[in-house]
Amino acid sequence: MPKRAFACSCCLDLGFPISEDSAVLWPTCSPLAREVIKAPETTEGPGARSKQSFTLNGGTGTHIDAPAHFVAGGRTVDQLQPSELAAVPLAVVDCRAEAAASADLLLSAAAIEADEAQHGPIPEGALVCVRTGWAVAHFESREGYCNMCDPEDIDTGINLPRMHFPGVSKEAAAFLVEQRRAVGVGIDTLSPDGGDGGARGFPAHHVILGADRFILENLRLDASLPARGAIAFVSPLNIVGAPETPARVWAVVP
Repeated sequence: MPKRAFACSCCLDLGFPISEDSAVLWPTCSPLAREVIKAPETTEGPGARSKQSFTLNGGTGTHIDAPAHFVAGGRTVDQLQPSELAAVPLAVVDCRAEAAASADLLLSAAAIEADEAQHGPIPEGALVCVRTGWAVAHFESREGYCNMCDPEDIDTGINLPRMHFPGVSKEAAAFLVEQRRAVGVGIDTLSPDGGDGGARGFPAHHVILGADRFILENLRLDASLPARGAIAFVSPLNIVGAPETPARVWAVVP
């Protein structure tokens, strides 16, 4: 089969780098821990070099959730296929205006249909990314990104103050994987279930992963990414048996 040629004007990085003080981290997860094993200053030539080891949660930063994250016996990250991750159509559903009006917005199926009426249908087998504007606005501040604004309002799902950020309704998640046959669903927040998803039992996770699709979280979806026409590439750490791992995500914009 001949290789697909990409005549593109740009390639966009849709993720955030991982660091010890990254804001895009689930509040119950430990941040990246780094050990410097060797450095040019501590080694001598000709073998002078840098070498480090890292300890991090699989759900750190921009990352992928494989079905096994919520589905017993579901596929793990290493079992996802290149046809699902590489050179897939990218569709972006924009709800920035609605999310700016309410941090607790859950995207509806009707809003997806309205987006299609404006920008064209979502192609079958696409990676569908929901652009709320949240990460672009808040990724520099862990407090702003998690948005735990009331310490007395406890989310029983995580036993921490309830977070407030936009997500996707259960009905919208089902619409994307069942009606539009999306290969995966991404969002520019900590979770497609929104800030109080833990208290509600993570319904969007169960719908998407239960349909044997994947989820991308903590994406960078700025205004330069078009609603349709781009091609996505997802490159997760290929760890055997992992339910989730950090991932690099790119969009080729023709």
